[in-house]
Amino acid sequence: MIKISFMSRNITKKTTSYAFTSIVITILTLCLFTACGSTSSPDDGAVIEPPTATATESNGAGGFVYLNSGATFEIDAPAADALAKVGEPLSYFEASSCAFGEQDKVWTYQGFRVDTYQLDGIDYILDVILTDDTVMTSEGVRIGDSTDDILAAYGTPTLTDTNYMIYESGDMRLAFLLNGDTITTIEYLSKKLD
Repeated sequence: MIKISFMSRNITKKTTSYAFTSIVITILTLCLFTACGSTSSPDDGAVIEPPTATATESNGAGGFVYLNSGATFEIDAPAADALAKVGEPLSYFEASSCAFGEQDKVWTYQGFRVDTYQLDGIDYILDVILTDDTVMTSEGVRIGDSTDDILAAYGTPTLTDTNYMIYESGDMRLAFLLNGDTITTIEYLSKKLD
């Protein structure tokens, strides 16, 4: 009888623990979806204004740009002209924005990916990620190159660690992700999500 009672308590504890874990996971999931479905209004301070431009200045974040097939991809600049110049993507995805704006869109091409955010119906470049060694930065650095190649092309980084080297310019970052001394990914990133 003692053995049965002991086993019964263990089963009750496991069932209670499982139920508690299930409730916590459900609450966290609901919070995640609620946050993703929220909208920003001028009253909550989360409105992001579209970039503006004059005839003599860029309308993007400034800093480094990615060039491909005659297209210039500048962070926080309108994406339409650059996307039209590089042609049809290998894949395309869009979803309602969880961060800001109206739609988040992802265009995937051979060797790179472009992510955009949409404000007032206009797509702006959020980031450009180089994914293989068939493409390179404007300064000639590509995936597979070494940290010495980065330093020769860009000089001293703004931030560095064993896993990355980051250069900041204007309202953007150029990040080199590393495995040891070798570049594994190159990312042009907006600071808008900071």
